Amino acid sequence: MLGSGCSRKISSRISTTLLFFLVWQLFLLCPWAAPLFAEQREPVKIGVLAKRGAEQAMKKWSASATYLNEALPDTSFVIIPLSFAELRLAVADRRIDFVITNSSYYVQLEHEYDLSRIATLKNSVNGSVEKRFGGVIFTRADNSHITSFTDLVNSHFAAVNRDSFGGWQMAWREFAGRGISPERDFASLTFSGDHDKVVYAVLSGKADAGTVRTDTLERMAAEGKIGLSDIKLIPVPGLSISFPYLCSTRLYPEWPIAKLKETPDSLAERLSVALLSMPAAARAAQAANIAGWTIPLNYQPVHELMRELHIGPYQFHLGTTTIVEFLRDHTLGVILFITLIILLITGLSVAFHLNQKLRRAQRELATQLANIKRAERNYREIFDRTNEAIFVHDITDGAIVDINQAATAIYGYTPEEAKEIGMSDISSGEYPYNKEEALRVIAQARQENGKTFEWHARRKDNSLFWAEVNLKPADIGGCQRLLAVVHDITARKQAENELQRYRHHLEEMIRERTADLIKSEAGLAEAQRLAHLGSWEWQLEDDILWWSNETFHIFGLDPEDAPADHSTFMAAVHPDDRPKLQQAIDLALEKKEKYSSEHRIIRPDGSQRIVQEYGKVFYGPTGIAQRMVGTTQDITERKEIEIEQRTLRTQLTQAQKLEAIGTMASGIAHDFNNILGAISGYTELAIMKSQENSEIVELLNQVLGAGKRAGDLVQQILTFSRKEKLHRQPVILADIVVESLKLLRATIPTNIDLQAQVRAPESKIMADPTQIHQVVLNLCTNAHHAMELQQAGILNVQVADTELGGKEAAARNLAAGSYVKLTVSDTGSGISPEHLERIFDPFFTTKDQGKGTGMGLSVVHGIVKSCEGGIFAHSKMGEGSTFTLYFPKLSDAVPTTSSESTAPSMPQGNARILFVDDEPTLVELGQLILTHLGYQVTAVSSSLEALEILQEQPEDFDLLITDQSMPKMTGCQLAKEAIAIRADLPIILCSGYGSLMTPEEAKILGIRQFIRKPYDTAVIATAVQETLKPSA
Repeated sequence: MLGSGCSRKISSRISTTLLFFLVWQLFLLCPWAAPLFAEQREPVKIGVLAKRGAEQAMKKWSASATYLNEALPDTSFVIIPLSFAELRLAVADRRIDFVITNSSYYVQLEHEYDLSRIATLKNSVNGSVEKRFGGVIFTRADNSHITSFTDLVNSHFAAVNRDSFGGWQMAWREFAGRGISPERDFASLTFSGDHDKVVYAVLSGKADAGTVRTDTLERMAAEGKIGLSDIKLIPVPGLSISFPYLCSTRLYPEWPIAKLKETPDSLAERLSVALLSMPAAARAAQAANIAGWTIPLNYQPVHELMRELHIGPYQFHLGTTTIVEFLRDHTLGVILFITLIILLITGLSVAFHLNQKLRRAQRELATQLANIKRAERNYREIFDRTNEAIFVHDITDGAIVDINQAATAIYGYTPEEAKEIGMSDISSGEYPYNKEEALRVIAQARQENGKTFEWHARRKDNSLFWAEVNLKPADIGGCQRLLAVVHDITARKQAENELQRYRHHLEEMIRERTADLIKSEAGLAEAQRLAHLGSWEWQLEDDILWWSNETFHIFGLDPEDAPADHSTFMAAVHPDDRPKLQQAIDLALEKKEKYSSEHRIIRPDGSQRIVQEYGKVFYGPTGIAQRMVGTTQDITERKEIEIEQRTLRTQLTQAQKLEAIGTMASGIAHDFNNILGAISGYTELAIMKSQENSEIVELLNQVLGAGKRAGDLVQQILTFSRKEKLHRQPVILADIVVESLKLLRATIPTNIDLQAQVRAPESKIMADPTQIHQVVLNLCTNAHHAMELQQAGILNVQVADTELGGKEAAARNLAAGSYVKLTVSDTGSGISPEHLERIFDPFFTTKDQGKGTGMGLSVVHGIVKSCEGGIFAHSKMGEGSTFTLYFPKLSDAVPTTSSESTAPSMPQGNARILFVDDEPTLVELGQLILTHLGYQVTAVSSSLEALEILQEQPEDFDLLITDQSMPKMTGCQLAKEAIAIRADLPIILCSGYGSLMTPEEAKILGIRQFIRKPYDTAVIATAVQETLKPSA
């Protein structure tokens, strides 16, 4: 700080004279002899500083006395809670044997009474062990007047005690270090006596802000005395503290336990061993909220604090020698000095006058100090508020003395951190940007009275940047310093580098262009050929047209057949584009400007090309146009690429539409599953309650069959939307084709004759049934669309066995063997040859906008290929199309999965079941079915309500059946909560989305059974019986 060293020296000299005089007067009055040792008394007394009052101290430390009594049974220990003043008197009168006190008070007592620390407390902080603590500066959360450290000026401040380390001295050091004098800058400073009272004073509004040691606020909150939300932390500028509790100041070693000088060393050793052996789980440690004790720490940070504040042992600090040390080292001189003082007492009147002068000098000094502090504050304000980053270096060795806020923003170091680093930490390290070169530059700046240079610098996070540094010697506070003003020039360097690269690039281009100009005309022609760029020149007066070789190539002409004039050139232009090109040329001649035209040309072979033509008119001295020079570039390929890109963008848009349709379809399928579940369930209940072999039962069976077919349709929807996994299995192709045609009959107009010829009724293939449904439906739908404009048509579908020999199979790119052939033919309009080659490409369609996606045949092709088969198309315009599909035939011995099954048995029981589904109809249905089967059912439509029931009555149920897709809480989440409440509760999960969770994934979560919707009575009855079986 500016002037701090000078002011401290003046103050020290004046204070020394006064303090010396007072000390020796007291020395004469003190007794010369005092007992050195106090007789050891039983029990052993441990004095504890009661920072939160005697009652709280006894509650905290009584268990420690009990622990010591048990650890050292031959000795009795008692805890004596004492205030600051009481503790000092107890030590002075030797009324206690050991002391547990805060760190700074221990240092004072150590200095005054020769105490010796034997252990340091380990604090327990949120499950971790801390050997340091700090102070917290705080205000009320709703205090809008105090939001930062500097807002504390002119506030009413509360602290614990002047001797309280965490409750005052730590905060005092931070105030003093940042130019805030509590006596001068606070509206008032009050000491409440203990930490709790300080907190209450701030919360009640008696004080604007206060300070207590760390963990006080959290412990009071844990005791229910305050709420942490009512507290607002005031951080100290420049400090970054990582600590489990709210903290504002630097951290210091925790409280020590110390023995008095008279306490026997053997007792201290035994006590130390017992405390160091105290486990964190001991009742004494838990009561004191500590993790035990550790070996004595280094209390040098406490000494530094007290030295800066001139308190405790450093109250009369003179340079590096204290008064006590002085008295010990100069006994004879002291005696002579005392004699002199006695003689000088007679001159009190003279001393009185000297005292008056001294007071005047003190007032003058106070004025000077105030001016110095104001100047110091002004200096710091200017220093920190400037936008330029400034370093203050020691002029001799280059050590960093201070930095401003702009430097902190650029380099990332706080002023405190900057003092601990060297030049190597802020340099890139690459030669010449290293420590040695930096010191050389500093020496050069010192000799030359300044220097400006560029430097490759390093930030705290190790990122590098370029800086411009201006070094200048300066006198700051009477000390020679070196100021370094730093500018971040990274952007400028990047621009310079980019400019340099660009300059090199231009030079290289010039060299290349020069080399190109030197090349022969053949080289130029080759370049034009590669760029499809030809040049030309037209002599306007003579109407003579000259072309380069590439121009001839673009027009498909031989150079020997050069056009004689402009009209010959215009003849090669497409007739539809000639007026536009002539208009551009005429406009360029009229307005004396360049022209550009994109048009088509017709080559002699009849092919067309698209060219981009540029031209410029040159005029003679009289202003008459003499010639026109230009280029012609063949851009046909570029135009084709642009068309292809537009096509791809269209296809991408179509794919996104399909994805949206798939998402919508899956949602509809899920809801439809719930509706089908209700239809099928109620139908089954009606069958159960109807008389056997009645007409009603037959009608209900028809309803049930229709519901199952609708369920199959849902599976196809889920497959389309990618919500259902595919399962390949042996299937009879004819059965699936016949079933698909039944569904198609309702959608195809009656004027189309739908014919089915099944010649292989038992032939099996390996495929997913749903995919084969999709193949038949896609092919038949396309055939229907091809005939929709006709009065009548025939749609023929055949299934037959066939054998492909080696040549036939090779021609179809298939393996030789037995196949089941599916043929779909129509009498529609047919497919043109150019379209027939692309019909299996994704997104290719010949249908009108909105009538097709171009994905149907591509999907069919993919399905057939996945079955290791082949698909082939034949079409003739005006006669129709035929699609032939080959599927590898399976052996007749391979079993198939039959869709027909006998009526399953209906297992019954009397277990207690909790049934959950967000669909009220399914809730009612599930309760009816399960009740009909003999079970005791509690049915709810809310997963949250089901969870409340389980929490209140966990043992009242033998089984939980829950839907997966429910609002607020899914079935999986409910299952997890249910298992957490009761681990052995069996759970069945139902879902209309097959791919949201597989049965294997459900079992990993503890779910016993997984049922897909819609399910029938037999399925749920069997699942309940299997789930309730005792585990093997």
